[in-house]
Amino acid sequence: MKLLESLPATHQSANLWWPEDRAWCVATEIDFNTAYIAGTQGLVEALLACEELEVYQVEPTDGVAYDGDTLNPTPDDPYGGSFRLILR
Repeated sequence: MKLLESLPATHQSANLWWPEDRAWCVATEIDFNTAYIAGTQGLVEALLACEELEVYQVEPTDGVAYDGDTLNPTPDDPYGGSFRLILR
């Protein structure tokens, strides 16, 4: 955590991160309110089972546009609203 504490405050977050063993990867969509997580089937199942998160599994052919969310109504502001986790 010392590394994070030494970085200047900014409005941007990392849009790609993974552990040293690359067992999983998180990619946040920089233009929309979505994060994509790639990992083992066990990780996917654990995230899908977490009731505190809005999570659903997608395929590489699924769209990433703000109106591609089939669970929630399309927001008036495509850059506002809640944050979603999408699993690959």
